[in-house]
Order: sequence, then structure tokens, then C-alpha cells
Amino acid sequence: VCVNMEYQVGVANIIWQQAFGRILPYDDPLMESMKGKTNELFIALAHPFIAAHRLFPHIIYLEKLFGSPMKKVADAMTFFNEYIEKELDIIKRDSNDDDEPHSYAGAFLREMQRRESAGDELAGFETTVTSLRFILHYMITHPEVQRRAQREIDEKIGKRNIRMEDQKSLHYCTAIIREVQRINIIGISLLPRMTSGPLTIDGHKIPVGTGILPEFAIVHKDDKVFERADFFCPERHLNEHGEFAKDPRITPFSLGKRSCLAEGLARMEIFLYFTTFIQHLSFSS
Repeated sequence: VCVNMEYQVGVANIIWQQAFGRILPYDDPLMESMKGKTNELFIALAHPFIAAHRLFPHIIYLEKLFGSPMKKVADAMTFFNEYIEKELDIIKRDSNDDDEPHSYAGAFLREMQRRESAGDELAGFETTVTSLRFILHYMITHPEVQRRAQREIDEKIGKRNIRMEDQKSLHYCTAIIREVQRINIIGISLLPRMTSGPLTIDGHKIPVGTGILPEFAIVHKDDKVFERADFFCPERHLNEHGEFAKDPRITPFSLGKRSCLAEGLARMEIFLYFTTFIQHLSFSS
């Protein structure tokens, strides 16, 4: 059974309901188009040419030699922008100034009457779906980890629905998620930074105003930082008392002002999806 598409539909609908106040039917043609365009977009964004172009803009003339990844990005963004404009038109048409907004988009539109606002409709989608796929993979390949997580849920939660506040007591489940995000490169460095002051790194002088693309995931795979970095081990995120211990060196959602806009939403979705799945199901190959 291919669970990837089911993940995509479920995660997309959570985001869409929050953003626009409605849920798309699973068989809606728009949902199929969204899944396809999202996959195309992230594949294109991961193309090495995109990063190279940010550092060397003049190579744009060579884009066709690399499969035109920037055109694919532009086409996907045009698709999403056109659909979002339609959704916003519906919200504008049906909104009443006396009613409370029923979605983030409605709230933003109201706020835009006083100041400019901006949002990201794709934030939290691909990282969430990819994280869930990897988590499922590790549950299948490491059945002992899956069983321990299920025992923790049975002991701490029982049969009731899992809530976000339960994360404080589900230490091992949280450690699994953290380890999956450490050992796998879930996101990519899409947003460049610019040096605000002169830097010297390993003897290399970097002047002010230099565009840089930090790759935080390299730290995740460094044996000097994490012992046996390629080895899947959720226990490395537990302290001597068996409690989850957050490691600041793990940055799956990037850092600073250009970190993932929907980090909070993505963390919530990943935790609730994963723990609810293994609370009710066991996965095997």
C-alpha cells in the first residue's frame, strides 16, 4: 500500500482548512493537481542549478541544458497563485465585516485593510509528508523501536485520543521523530542569506553582502558531532532519566528569520499523525 498519497491528502487538508476554511474532497481533481504540482515544485527546487544560479546569476543562459528547473518552479508557483487568488475572491465575496474570520486567509485579508501581510501556502506540507514517510520506513525496518513506542503510548495514554500536550510524556516517541529528522535531510536550504559583516571561516575571508546558502544538515551527519551519525538511534535523544532532551544542533526547519514559516504546524502534524498511527496500527513489510 502506498501511503504517500494518503499522507499528502491528509496533511494538505489540515493546512487548507486552516488557511482557507474548507476541506477538499479526496477525489477532487484539484487535489490531484496540487499533489502533482507540489512534487514537481520541490523536485525542481532541489536541483543543483537553482543553488548555483543564486551564487552565479549569469548562468541563467544555461538553464535549458539542465532541464529548465527554474521554469518548472515558475509554472508551479503560477498554478498555486492562480488557485489562491480564486480562494481569496471567494472569501472576499462571502465575508461579512461583522463576523469573525473563519480562516487565516480571512483574518489576513481583514488585517490587510490596515497593513500589508504575507503568507506561504506550501509551508509545512512537503516536510511533514516526507517526515511521515521516513518515520514509517524506520518503524518497518526497526520493529523493536516500533514496539517500544507502542508500549509507551499504551502505558501513558491508553486508548484515548492523543493530544499535542501528550508530547511532554511521550519521550520515546518524540525521540524517534527527532532522530528521523536528524538522520534524513527532510528539507533543503531554499532561502539564501547575506552576510551583514565580514567573516573569516577556516582562513577564507567572506566580505559583507555575500550571498550564502548554509547547509545545516551537514552537522546532522558529522561523526564528530553525533557518534555513529549514520546509525538510527532514538535513544541518543534521551537523558539518563529516559526523558527527551532537545539537542540545539539539530535544525530540521532551519534557523533564524528565514526558518520554516510553518514549523509549529509541521511539528504538531508529524507528532499527532505518527503517534495516532502506531497507537492503532502496527507496520511491517
